[in-house]
Amino acid sequence: MRNHSEPVLVSVRRRCSQSFPGPAAHDPTRRGAPRGFSRSARTRRRCDVVDGASEGPVDLAVALRWLGGDQLLLRELVGIFVDDGPKRLETLRAAMTAADIQQLGQVAHSLKGSAAILGAARLQESAMALEEAAHAGRAENGVDLVGQLAREIERVIAFFADPAWQERLGVEPAP
Repeated sequence: MRNHSEPVLVSVRRRCSQSFPGPAAHDPTRRGAPRGFSRSARTRRRCDVVDGASEGPVDLAVALRWLGGDQLLLRELVGIFVDDGPKRLETLRAAMTAADIQQLGQVAHSLKGSAAILGAARLQESAMALEEAAHAGRAENGVDLVGQLAREIERVIAFFADPAWQERLGVEPAP
């Protein structure tokens, strides 16, 4: 790890970046935005996952677009998220208890990125709301935002706990 909150598995990151540059690669706001755009506006635009999110917690079509159709990589990233999600949630709760706004922002940012890649729009929106509140130094509604984030993490983990999601992709479910 290099001085940031996101645990990075180098081989997974390399494969992911080689497979597909992601939807943000063609976003004109990625390399400098017009004057007057705030950082959060650029971030929001780059990280938008879906228009009118699907009913479920995860949109697999979005995830596959991010990963260039690499279903095995998706399964690997899901495994990492399912393992790390509860740990990140505990870190958020500890940061909330300690009033560590910087840590709240870092973990929320990490979750926002994971949610975008997995096609979990509501989780991404919840993480973005917490990240923006932390960057603005507004911790007064942090407990509610962390609670909302916890519910979304649980929904996404429950979605991936059902092997039917893999069957829809045509990937042999993991043992």
